[in-house]
Amino acid sequence: MTHVLDKYEAIIDIKQNDQPVIFLFHGTGADNMDLIPIAKHLDTDSSLISINGNVFVNGARRYFDRNERGVDLADLKTRSLELAEFLQAVIEKENITHRKKVAIGYSNGANIIIGMLQTSSKLFDGAGLLHGAPYLALPFQEVKGLNVYVSLGENDQMINPADTMKMVQQFDEGDANVTVFSHQEGHRLTTQEVDALKSWYEGIHKV
Repeated sequence: MTHVLDKYEAIIDIKQNDQPVIFLFHGTGADNMDLIPIAKHLDTDSSLISINGNVFVNGARRYFDRNERGVDLADLKTRSLELAEFLQAVIEKENITHRKKVAIGYSNGANIIIGMLQTSSKLFDGAGLLHGAPYLALPFQEVKGLNVYVSLGENDQMINPADTMKMVQQFDEGDANVTVFSHQEGHRLTTQEVDALKSWYEGIHKV
């Protein structure tokens, strides 16, 4: 039987301070090195846990599967629960339960964070969701007070901006603290949205 800590590959860099721990979730086709420069841009003193997706679709690494209809919803739910279990085990093993925990994900990585927020509670203190949207027809679990940064491209051809804004409304209804940044580009990250992410991060870090 596979131990929960063996289910994912992760870069784990825990610093012996009281700074936040940033959890990173890459986009389709990338890996756990991809977002580390963004995390360093946010906070050079933070600890990092960057997780590799363990699903491959046409050779591209992801966090959940696809099928002929698009996103495999059953797999998304299963993987969201599995990944949350893995992260909880890492948090306990590394003795960082008391530290502020911020998840940052882009595209497929943002979507798996959203899936975890729909299926698990109180895993993160903050979530930076870059070009993501919910796919599961589930409410968010206990997001009251959760600090959320949502960025989207008005001309994104992969994520419908309207779906992202419906998600923002759901966060608002759950009394989360939501910051939204939009731009006129497509699915790619822009310098401006990463800088806005840094400003959001610095704001919640001081709380």
